Amino acid sequence: MNPLSMKDGDFETALEKMRAYCSYSERCNSEVYLRLGKFMLTSNEKNRIIELLEEEGFLNSKRYLSVFVRGKLIHNHWGKIKIKYELRAKGFSDNEINDALGTIDQDEYNLLVKKLISNLKTQKAEGGDLSRKEKEKVIRAMMAKGFEYDLIRTYFTEELDIDN
Repeated sequence: MNPLSMKDGDFETALEKMRAYCSYSERCNSEVYLRLGKFMLTSNEKNRIIELLEEEGFLNSKRYLSVFVRGKLIHNHWGKIKIKYELRAKGFSDNEINDALGTIDQDEYNLLVKKLISNLKTQKAEGGDLSRKEKEKVIRAMMAKGFEYDLIRTYFTEELDIDN
């Protein structure tokens, strides 16, 4: 046994702590693996804990993806592009990400884009129409939130008559 690895009792302690960590909020494998870095475990021990958590139902990738996508869309008002990049950073495959993004109701998504553009328009327009510079700021703000340019442009044009 590696001198830096944990004793059997410590392995069980780490497993219990990870069960509690996963019970508190939905987690993905990479978050748990990162958290296990606090413990002096070998890679095999970390992987074994992740396997056990999956077997026991504490970790579930599909469930995590569903909760993550829904939460970021509704609560953080993120677009599909930003959600996709964040999930890639967490180690999910493009197929898994595309499946999760496919669960987004397109009508709900479009309504969110319209609402956010309208809110930004109200914030930027101080009693009048938006200047060209203010229109560009609204578009950049929407793109920073991860919304697709074509979709922004479509609703921005409808909402603000951008061609002026």
